[in-house]
Amino acid sequence: MRTKFTAKFILIVLMGVMLSACHFSFGFKTDLSLRKKYEYSHKTDNLKFFYNVKTIGNEKKIEMAVKNASNMYIANMALNINTQDTQQYFYIGNIKNLSRKTLEFSVPSENDKLRLSYHYNLTSEDVFLNPSSQFQETNSVENQTILFLE
Repeated sequence: MRTKFTAKFILIVLMGVMLSACHFSFGFKTDLSLRKKYEYSHKTDNLKFFYNVKTIGNEKKIEMAVKNASNMYIANMALNINTQDTQQYFYIGNIKNLSRKTLEFSVPSENDKLRLSYHYNLTSEDVFLNPSSQFQETNSVENQTILFLE
């Protein structure tokens, strides 16, 4: 009886540790939780951009989350942000399915929109499980969008 109770207790503790580790270590966030944190959102084919805009002096500070909304793994993502006067480049890296990456940057306050151009490779997330599919062609995606700063 005592070992049965101990085994159940250990199993419950291990499940609690695993669930909390998964919750804190992975970048998974629901759209609802991101909408609560970020004031604006914009959706493209495979990505969702969530962002806040704060005017500080003569600059606008942008806090942004880029969420992978596809059923594929996004690899080697790069993001160019263009305004009237400036251009900024960010290497985002890899984003798992339904995960997100965050970034912060500033632009001059007279800008009312951002022109984003980005590129990445779409691959299957389980490529490492099937060695014969490792050499398959990846889908290269290049796209542009505009975010309005109000």
